[in-house]
Amino acid sequence: MKLNRIALAVLITAPLSVAVHADSTDPVDPVTNSFPGLFGKTTGLGLSVTPLGGWSGVMDHTETTKHLKQSGSQAQFPTYGHALNPYDDVVYGVALGYELTPSFSTEFNYLEKQGDGAVHYTKSDGGVIQPGKVDVRTRSYELNGLLNSDFITHDYDGKFKPYALIGTGYQNLTSNDKGFRIHDTGVIINAGLGAFYRLNDTFALRGEGRAISEPSHGTWDWKALAGLQITLGGHKRPYVEPPPPAPAPAPAPVVVPPPAPQELTEDLKLELRVFFDTNKSIIKKQYQPEIAKVADKLKEFSNASAEIKGYTDSTGSRKLNDRLSQARAEAVKGSLVKDYGIDGGRLTAKGYSWDDPVASNKTKEGRALNRRVVAVITGSRTVTK
Repeated sequence: MKLNRIALAVLITAPLSVAVHADSTDPVDPVTNSFPGLFGKTTGLGLSVTPLGGWSGVMDHTETTKHLKQSGSQAQFPTYGHALNPYDDVVYGVALGYELTPSFSTEFNYLEKQGDGAVHYTKSDGGVIQPGKVDVRTRSYELNGLLNSDFITHDYDGKFKPYALIGTGYQNLTSNDKGFRIHDTGVIINAGLGAFYRLNDTFALRGEGRAISEPSHGTWDWKALAGLQITLGGHKRPYVEPPPPAPAPAPAPVVVPPPAPQELTEDLKLELRVFFDTNKSIIKKQYQPEIAKVADKLKEFSNASAEIKGYTDSTGSRKLNDRLSQARAEAVKGSLVKDYGIDGGRLTAKGYSWDDPVASNKTKEGRALNRRVVAVITGSRTVTK
């Protein structure tokens, strides 16, 4: 894998992350806006990609290679007396991760180092040949687990997240230089410490140090890595049930003297507000009583009509929000016709996208107030009082 491939991966995944955040995520549960997890309901998708770069060092400079051949020769040198001495050099790669819980995640890592090394071997007559420097390519494929400090602190919205890393993988070392073909493979074990600094719910800076053991050779290496983590759909957090809405205060009783009987025309103008979850046009059960009030008034005022106005917040494109606001207005109109028997000819439904906001779209609370449907009823009747 070359550096330009890693850059291409970043360019591809960054717009995906922005798209996932348009007017919120697409939750599995449209009512609770949460994801079913292995350890209970959580919010956030928790998928990540992290381009990595850093420095790889060798603690033991006498790593024995089991497959050292001279070019053109079919005979393999004895496994004793010959060795590869790799040098420290730059390492780069990419990590693909998934958060199983808000504090524990798994990652697949691909890391590559292209540098120099020295090789020597002992011939059967006891003489030592040292060809000098050779080009060496080391690649590793790893599966690691990361446990961050939220496991103890439960500070899921904090920016600084220390973590511990442990895992295993497969390492492949090759060279074809100065008349030698070198090929060595083995299982590796990783352990390390690091920390994230979350810039927001999508981007985080990352730095870590690892120790790598290759048990079959009894060698130890180390890596110091840094990268920019890009998280798709937001980090996982425990789902918290929202508090029930507070009951509306009872209006103070008003004593009005009875008017003298007379015939007059009574005008009606009633507004209803129904709020929606992000990116949804499904009416919550808690707003059905409000829709019922509109239906009752339309039945009481037989010549009244209603305009159903749908709105969204300012997240996403205008085209998307035009469709979403129209769908919300049609949902309320459909409920009045289907559930309460109102004649559809007395109702009009129209979406107004993010026009006429009632609160600021810069805050979560303000966006929630702007995702609404308003029913405006107008009409009159003649009554005798």
